[in-house]
Amino acid sequence: MNRYLRSMPAALLIAFTFALIFAIGCSNDKTVTSPVTPSTLEVSGILCNPLAPAPGDTARLTVRAGGQGAGATYQWQVEAGTLIGGNDISIRWEAPTDPGVYMISVRASVGSEVRVHTTWVMVRRCEAMNTGLRYAFYPNLVEGELYCVGTNSLLSEHTFLGYHAYKLDNVPPTWIDSIQVTPPTNPVSVNGGHDFKFTPDGLLAGSITDGAEHYRMQPVNVIFYPYMAGRNVYWSKNEAVGTTYRRNQNLYPSASSGLDMVVWQRTVVGATDDGKKDLANIRFRFSSAPAAQIKTLTTAKDSVYQLGAWNYTYWRNIKPMFSPDDAMIIYFNDSTERFEPCLIPVDGIEPNLAERHAIMVDERHGIFFNAGVKVTERTIFQWNPADPTQLAFIDENRQFCVFDYVTETVDVIGTGVLEFVYSEDGKLAGVTEDGVYVLEPGQTQAKPVFVKERSSDAVIGINWSPGLDDQKLGFRMVRKGASPVESYSVLVIYSWDDDRWYYASPEIKPVMGTEPEVSYIWMRAIFDPFNGGMYVPVPLSEAGGKSVLYHSF
Repeated sequence: MNRYLRSMPAALLIAFTFALIFAIGCSNDKTVTSPVTPSTLEVSGILCNPLAPAPGDTARLTVRAGGQGAGATYQWQVEAGTLIGGNDISIRWEAPTDPGVYMISVRASVGSEVRVHTTWVMVRRCEAMNTGLRYAFYPNLVEGELYCVGTNSLLSEHTFLGYHAYKLDNVPPTWIDSIQVTPPTNPVSVNGGHDFKFTPDGLLAGSITDGAEHYRMQPVNVIFYPYMAGRNVYWSKNEAVGTTYRRNQNLYPSASSGLDMVVWQRTVVGATDDGKKDLANIRFRFSSAPAAQIKTLTTAKDSVYQLGAWNYTYWRNIKPMFSPDDAMIIYFNDSTERFEPCLIPVDGIEPNLAERHAIMVDERHGIFFNAGVKVTERTIFQWNPADPTQLAFIDENRQFCVFDYVTETVDVIGTGVLEFVYSEDGKLAGVTEDGVYVLEPGQTQAKPVFVKERSSDAVIGINWSPGLDDQKLGFRMVRKGASPVESYSVLVIYSWDDDRWYYASPEIKPVMGTEPEVSYIWMRAIFDPFNGGMYVPVPLSEAGGKSVLYHSF
């Protein structure tokens, strides 16, 4: 047989092979069909443009959907307002004429796959206020009147020395601290400042007085400015001494609840230009009467005679404050090479210096050193309203810390905290790298209430609404896109009762690439307790840079 196959002509062999294949194929003839791809459907949200439409405006609603399959249908429902368009993936919505929060639902289907998604949209007005200022920060409501801190100067100008306080009653606004004041000695010009405390009766500030561009350390005095007509009070008595380029400063004033006592940090210029021999002490004054005396409560220098010469040691006493009950003065001293808390009891109207003490663990180290806590003059301290012996702060390592001056302890509660604020009942809201968390009193686990969609998003200026009813958190979110055109700010409100957050403004553009270098407290949202409105400073890059106060209501 092998010989037969070898002798068979090649053409005949090939023909036979093809015939065999054809015969086999015909005998097993079947219809070949492609496999059916099942439909899939995922719905991740509903987009509203604008993010928070004004009452009566027309917005566009779009489903964020993905998957496979043809013939997708969408059935929309809204709690109020009017839908314009068919059952498309994107339709128009005429928002209700009344401000509020409204439910929107969509039923999406492809084949047998059905998904239902519901969201809530805040219908709300949002307006840029004409304050008459290039930069407006730190909004405050006092007896229903709106105040802020700001300037009309560019922050990069060499003539800019500090900010001023304003009452936003007109355009231009009423200056609170930028007036000619006359203390007992001679008229003084107020050139602004960087530390302001709005009280029910007036403004307590560390004001630059008779400043000059060539000063490397501006002269600063503690002054009280009444909102209504009245006498401006120089608590630090218009100190105007120093060297040619550096002047003494009276900083970080803290007043008692009745405004009859004030403590502050006084920095006296030393003999060397590097500031290493400056004397930073705590000063106290009872009564605003011109004859009232100023007392220095601390020392900032020690000396020892060694090897035929005097050797001096310098340290600093910084950031004094009254406790909420006015019974204690707390400040910080770095004589152990790290700032440690120190206490001075107040007996009525008199600091008890005999009981003054630092809170130490041993002769060399205090409680902050042992806990790994580091504070400076930049540290922002806030009292816990629900537990007024607790002083909270974020240290230099972004640790959230709580110091209790009664138990004389400090605890590190968390790390990576960027901002924080307490509600009146002690709820702690904090900003971290991934969003906003709330820790209730008595709890150990914080609850996430706003999670950032992108790691590059920023949350700025969180603050609670006043009171205990219908509590809300307000803040500004910054979306940092690939280009300035894609970047924007948006105001956000979180409702504690609803346990939901809502956009409270449309996209606000153009955003500033770098936030202004001011205290995060100056960037806080504030709520109007009378009408539920919210005021938020929003930096913008236009016109060389500015900060606009937005009103969402």
